[in-house]
Amino acid sequence: MSKSLIHEKIAILVANGFNEAEMTETQKFAKQGQHTRLISMDHGLVNSWTGTAWGHHFAADCVLSTALAADFSMLLIPGAAAVLKN
Repeated sequence: MSKSLIHEKIAILVANGFNEAEMTETQKFAKQGQHTRLISMDHGLVNSWTGTAWGHHFAADCVLSTALAADFSMLLIPGAAAVLKN
């Protein structure tokens, strides 16, 4: 990748059940000068999935309905796991 990512704004779009490891690895970019924002369709907390069980809850920075694409230079959508309810 030839373009520097310093000072880029990265939108991380999540829903309940998103892959926690994929999201947290991307948030490490913030230590290198990038700005990440967690965006969700839900207000408040979003529950991650890790391995074979529910993971941590994360607070969404922004609700999808109010997020503007022009405010971000990148979009990340972490993978998810299929969750079957009994």
